Amino acid sequence: VLFIEGDISLWNLTLTYLVGLSLVWAIAAYSTLASCLFLDAGRALALAGSFTALSYFANLLSTVSESLIWVQKLSLFHYFRSMELLVLGQISWLGILVYLGVTVVCLAAALVVLERRDIKN
Repeated sequence: VLFIEGDISLWNLTLTYLVGLSLVWAIAAYSTLASCLFLDAGRALALAGSFTALSYFANLLSTVSESLIWVQKLSLFHYFRSMELLVLGQISWLGILVYLGVTVVCLAAALVVLERRDIKN
């Protein structure tokens, strides 16, 4: 509150946590998919961790150069606009859709991978 020189409502704080939680669900979903694909904790962690780190750095890079602004759209972190949520209470519905889409697609793909492995065994 000191940095933004204003008040934060409890509702805006709750919205920020809910949108942040949807980002975490998306990360957990593609991590689950990586676990199902590799069936090896180390390889799954390396893939999911690398993807998360690259996504974060892609978001940072896009703020440095105008020519890299297209990279921003590839990053999951781009859609989490915490300051807009905290101060204004404006939800990025596109961000919610992206997080929900990533979560559903990755969890469905993980389920398909697991079912195919069960059929083979």
